[in-house]
Amino acid sequence: MFKTNQFKCVTLLIMTFCLISASAFAHNGTSDGLYLEPVTVKAQKRGEKAQDVPVSIAVLDDIALKDMDIKDTNDLALHVPNLEFSNFGSRRHGFMFLRGIKSLPTAEPATGYFVDGVNFSKSYMFNFPLFDVEQVEVLKGPQGTLYGRNTMGGVINVYTQKPGNEIESSIGAEFGNFHRKEFRASWSGPVVEDKLFLGVYGLGAFKDGYMENDTPTDGDGGRHQDGKSGRLKLRYLPTDDLDMTLSFDIQNHDDGAYTMRRTERNAFVKSGKFNVDDPYHYSHDFEGSQKNDCWGVALNSEYRTDYGKLYSVTGYRYFDSKEKIDADFTPADMMRKNYNLEDSDFSQELRFASPEDDGPLNWLGGAHFFLLDSNTDITNAYGSSSKTPGANLKFKTDKDNAGGRCLDRELTLSGII
Repeated sequence: MFKTNQFKCVTLLIMTFCLISASAFAHNGTSDGLYLEPVTVKAQKRGEKAQDVPVSIAVLDDIALKDMDIKDTNDLALHVPNLEFSNFGSRRHGFMFLRGIKSLPTAEPATGYFVDGVNFSKSYMFNFPLFDVEQVEVLKGPQGTLYGRNTMGGVINVYTQKPGNEIESSIGAEFGNFHRKEFRASWSGPVVEDKLFLGVYGLGAFKDGYMENDTPTDGDGGRHQDGKSGRLKLRYLPTDDLDMTLSFDIQNHDDGAYTMRRTERNAFVKSGKFNVDDPYHYSHDFEGSQKNDCWGVALNSEYRTDYGKLYSVTGYRYFDSKEKIDADFTPADMMRKNYNLEDSDFSQELRFASPEDDGPLNWLGGAHFFLLDSNTDITNAYGSSSKTPGANLKFKTDKDNAGGRCLDRELTLSGII
């Protein structure tokens, strides 16, 4: 008897919970109950409901990004399954794994990274500060049909906020340990109502290093942060059918370089020449630095016709990195390395998509052109404690041995039905 009454109580509780849940999420034309809004994504180069896209995808909107305190790609990886990102030494040394497929900073990436449709062509550009972002989409699995080169692992799409008729502004500051300071501000609104809109966004993040160098040197502490980013957007609607957005962004980061500590496996420790470094401590005779400067400009255009919508995405990006490190990672002056990298790339995408809600058949076709000019210059300097005092060795690396310069061109034609 007791078991029967217990079973009835459990059944009643389950039925009550189901009724409450059904009423809470019910929605029709005559009721205002709570319901889940459909998630719209652009994974297939058009606005669609996420459940209609045959792709494994993780979507985070601006509210989720703020609630989870996601500020860069490293934070993003903590909240997206199958995505891992780590920066070893500094922001330029970003290692990304998506579905177990690796992207190295010294090689072609296996994951595509796009901001407002413009490709960030190398993984050392991926640690983009995520501020005033509208939505992030992580597409898992090969995406070469629509995104072209270097998308075997998947694609990360970042869409930033568009200015409109509504005036929006924000300002904020954060403070934390190790003298951490972060300041951000934004403003967007109409210059000419319904025609011309402006958006301005800025971010500054600073922090003392949380690792300590036990060897007296000049310079900031290990793993410090000094970063500034800004973005300017100008949106123009000359007609009801044409939408054009011109954007310019600039970044400057100095994160220090390679605060490598010695463990029991280190050859110098095994030989007895140096001791093991304590956790969060290291001992380099040269502090080193790693500075990144990058900027880009993009023009996104959408033109609606009776036969479909024409899209154009034009982008140019420039990336400059100057790194100086203690290459022997010891208190002795044995070897230092200067690593200079300069990239510039141009991309142009054109695509034509069928009208929205145009029956059971949807089609999309387009072309993409990409040009990369990359130059790497590496200098190794051997100090007084080495076997060859004062010797310098300079060499350049690239794909085609053309004096350190690499030219990479690609033209892709694609379509989907």
